[in-house]
Amino acid sequence: MVLLARRILGHDSYPHLSGWYPSTLPTLRQYCQLTEVLYTISNLAITSLFPVRTQALAGGVFNTLAQIGNSVGLAITSIIAASVTAKDVSEGGSVQGSLWEGYKASFWTCFGACVVSSMICAGGMRGLGKVGLKVE
Repeated sequence: MVLLARRILGHDSYPHLSGWYPSTLPTLRQYCQLTEVLYTISNLAITSLFPVRTQALAGGVFNTLAQIGNSVGLAITSIIAASVTAKDVSEGGSVQGSLWEGYKASFWTCFGACVVSSMICAGGMRGLGKVGLKVE
């Protein structure tokens, strides 16, 4: 993820690979893969903590909270990007450069949220044991 951050922000030693467009596909592919893996493992871990008769309810509540979290995260990053862009334009920056600064700020916000989320997941799932085994 740090390598992708360096490529997106143009701090790579390969100038022909720096910038936004060459890094978009790998970033989106990795994001989708990580999101699906994290969602599936978390859903299995949470539902396994409940009795069999309430596991479906726990899965539904988890899905609802995940969707609300996605909506809140999108709203927060949009607000950050818009406020950084507006501040940079008001200080005399170009519109395109200001948009880029807003996008970078929202990217670093998402990066920080991913790091915090990974640390929480690593600590929270440490004592979980084997999940998904059939218990009779």
